[in-house]
Amino acid sequence: MPFYRLIFLIIGRIFLKIIFVLGSLIDFLFFDKINKIKPVFLIGHPRSGTTFLHRFLLEVNPKYRGMYLWEMLVPYLSLRIIFKPIIKLIAEKSKKKLYDTRIHTTGLFKAETDDVALFFKSFEGLFFWLYFGAFKKYDNITSLENELNLISNIKKTLENLNILHSKNLTEKIHQGKIMFSKSFSLILDIEKLISSFPSAKVILLLRDPVEVIPSSMSLTRNVLQNLYDFDKLDDDIKNNYYNNLYSASIIFYKSLHNTIQKAKNNADSILLIQYKNLKTDFSNEFNRLIDFLEINLSDEFRKKIISQESKQKEYKSQHKYSLEEFGLSEQKIITDFNFIYENYNV
Repeated sequence: MPFYRLIFLIIGRIFLKIIFVLGSLIDFLFFDKINKIKPVFLIGHPRSGTTFLHRFLLEVNPKYRGMYLWEMLVPYLSLRIIFKPIIKLIAEKSKKKLYDTRIHTTGLFKAETDDVALFFKSFEGLFFWLYFGAFKKYDNITSLENELNLISNIKKTLENLNILHSKNLTEKIHQGKIMFSKSFSLILDIEKLISSFPSAKVILLLRDPVEVIPSSMSLTRNVLQNLYDFDKLDDDIKNNYYNNLYSASIIFYKSLHNTIQKAKNNADSILLIQYKNLKTDFSNEFNRLIDFLEINLSDEFRKKIISQESKQKEYKSQHKYSLEEFGLSEQKIITDFNFIYENYNV
């Protein structure tokens, strides 16, 4: 990273830390606190279709409450009073995008993955590792897995998510709504999630690794290119980074697989949704989801589901990439992820 960007990052982190500590103190003094809230969690490997499903469910069920990007950047209610009037102005003036819109569409007033909120709150977790820590060299995949488990810090992550979403539900217009969290930071220990939130509903989204892995690598490369000219790094550094992302994907998928196998006896709390079915048989797959979540849909929203089915079949991503760009082949992924292909029709 260029020196001036590194200095900017350090100063920005210190500034945000000070602001967030002040915001937390003011919230503690002046805003009501609520207890743990009955949540819905959507979990999947990045680029598995979680963003689409998250936003669509928020649209068809007004009782759900997710977090918009601006709320993640300003997580404290006291600070929102100050910053909310200028958020729209910032959104209109800000033209440079961190993500290529052909890969991922975002905005200050769009629902986003909670990993962004966790990142800005403490500059920790899997999101931080993905963009800043994954350049490290590991002796083996076990060493990498141990570090990912340490970094993910599920207990702290769950506490932070509860605090962040509780604040969103404290506002009068959102009281009585249901917390809806989308995060991949919980993928490594979903059992601890269930034990911490016994009443939670957990949706696991599974997509073919051959589609997911190059897409997720392309997305992170695009972000890193904007952050610090990733393409100009030495090939050895880039290849080590790609290898770490690939190994992390194996770890994430194995965790999902183990959870799915154990969830067969916990059908009331965990539901598996396959991306392939969302593409080819959207209505039936979505109706399974509606039944699981016990959502009462209006006729208006049922029409939206029918309309979305035709869009799903016709949808073609503008995101272009290839396995070869990352030193991969389809056969290598099929071999390394055999535990997925043997058990699921992805």
